[in-house]
Amino acid sequence: MLKSFKNNVFILLHYIRIAYNIDKLYVPFLLLTSMIRAFIPFINIVMSKYIIDELVTEQRLNILFWLVFITIVSNCTVVLINSIFNYGIEIKNRKVIIGFELHLSQKIMNMEFKNIEDPEILNLKEKAIYPVKSQGILQNMINNIVSSVQDIITILSLILLISTLNVFIILFLILFVFINVRINMKSQKAELEFITEIIKDNREMGYYRGLTQDFSMGKDIRLYHMKPLILSKIREYIERSTILFKKLMSKTGAWGGVSNIIMQLQMSIIYGYIAYEVLNNNITLGSFTMYITASISFCKALSSFLQNVVQFKQICKFLHPYKEFEDICSEEIPKNSNSFILQDEFCIEFKNVSFKYPRSEEN
Repeated sequence: MLKSFKNNVFILLHYIRIAYNIDKLYVPFLLLTSMIRAFIPFINIVMSKYIIDELVTEQRLNILFWLVFITIVSNCTVVLINSIFNYGIEIKNRKVIIGFELHLSQKIMNMEFKNIEDPEILNLKEKAIYPVKSQGILQNMINNIVSSVQDIITILSLILLISTLNVFIILFLILFVFINVRINMKSQKAELEFITEIIKDNREMGYYRGLTQDFSMGKDIRLYHMKPLILSKIREYIERSTILFKKLMSKTGAWGGVSNIIMQLQMSIIYGYIAYEVLNNNITLGSFTMYITASISFCKALSSFLQNVVQFKQICKFLHPYKEFEDICSEEIPKNSNSFILQDEFCIEFKNVSFKYPRSEEN
C-alpha cells in the first residue's frame, strides 16, 4: 500500500510539474480559489443562527436589519470574487489541457519507428489517450486537487464549530461517511473494470470508423464489397459495448441506492439528537439550525474529500498508462556511430536489408 501511495504521489507531482511548466501561476491560482470557495458556506451557517435567535427572542428590527444586510453583502462579495476566479480558472484549465496534449504529441513524434505498429504499444497508446480525450481525466485531476484543498479547509473549520456542541457527533458522522466511501469504492472499481474491458474494442471500433470516413478508401470498399464486413464489425462493437454498459450501470446503481439509504439514516439520527437538545433548552433554535447545517456540510465535505482520495487513486491508475507511454516515447533513438566521407562519385547499395516489428516473426 505504501508503494502504491508513493507511486500515486510521484504521478501527481509529475503532472503538477508539467502544468507548472505550461503556466507558472496555475497551481497558486488553484490554491487561492480553493480557499475562497471553502469560506462561502460559513457565512450562511453562522449568520443564520444569529438571525433566527433574534427573531425568536428580542426581535429588534435594527439588529435584524444589520444581520441580514451583513449576510447579503458578504454573500454577494464572496460570490462575485468566486465568479471572477472561476472565469480565470476556466481559461487556465484550457491552456493547461491543450499544453498536455501538445506535450504528448511532441513525445509521440520522437517515438522509435519500430514502436509505431507494435500492437501492445498501440493498446498502451489507446489506454493513455482514451481517458484524456473521452473522460477528461486531466480536468478531473485538476478539479480533484482544488476540491481536496477546499474540503480540508472546510472540514477543519466545521470540526471546531460542531465540537462546541458535542465532539462525539464528529466521530458518529465520520463512521457513517467511511461506510459510504467504502461503498463508492466498490462502484469505482466496477468503472475501472469497465474501462479495462472496453479499451481494445474502442481501438478496433476507431479503425473501422476511420475506414468509413476516409474518402481514399471509398473505391476499395466498393470494389471488394467490404461494406457488409465493416457494418457487421461495427454492430458487433455496439452489442458488446451495450452489454458492458448495462453491467456497469446495474452495479453502480445498486451501490448508489445503498449509499443513499445510509445517508438518510445518518441524518435522521443527527436531527433527532439536536432536536432533543433544543427541547431540553440546552441550545437555542438558532443553534439548532446552525448545528444541523454544519453537520450536513461536514458530511458533504468529508465525503467529498474521501471520494476525492479514492478518485485520486483511480485517476492515477488511468494516468499510469499515460506516464508509461510517455516514457516509451521519451526513449532516445539510437544513433549510428559509423562515419562516412562523401565523395564526388558514389553509389548506394541495399544488401540484406530487412525490418521486423517487435513480436513479429516475419521480416
